[in-house]
Amino acid sequence: MKLRLVAAAIAGLALAIGLTGCNMLTPQATTNQYNPGDGLNGETGEVAFRNALLVVDADDPSRGSLNVTFINESDSPQQMSVQVGDQQVQIPLQPGVSVFGYQDNQIVLPVDNPVAGSTMTAAFAVDGGESVTIDIQVFSTEAIGYEDLGPTPDPVDPSEDEQAEDEQTEDEQ
Repeated sequence: MKLRLVAAAIAGLALAIGLTGCNMLTPQATTNQYNPGDGLNGETGEVAFRNALLVVDADDPSRGSLNVTFINESDSPQQMSVQVGDQQVQIPLQPGVSVFGYQDNQIVLPVDNPVAGSTMTAAFAVDGGESVTIDIQVFSTEAIGYEDLGPTPDPVDPSEDEQAEDEQTEDEQ
């Protein structure tokens, strides 16, 4: 009887090790952090940026639309400096989430004829702080899902939009 109990305990232990042992040798894929979208993520100061990528018009690749979401985690406005290639733009960010890249809120930059599928170096810095440099992916408006994300005919300066909103708010008061 004792022998049967010992054999059952050993069999149960062997079964438990056999069923869970593969996890001892194989790393868990869910613990790997990666960028699940097409763009890249990063943080500088109290501002995080998500899904940063550049979309160029297939007919005129000399200009690109920077598509990015900024998350200003501070309680005060921040000034984001973004440099793609030789071009730099200043973007005022209010606390919270700011999304750029759609036709009504684009950051259009002259770029040096990038090739769709390649990468371009982009540097992000908040209020003159430490710069974070990443290689953002370049997409063409010919790519499915990016047809409407290319640059508009006239570049939009986000700081001008902000000033226009401030003036409109002052007029309403």
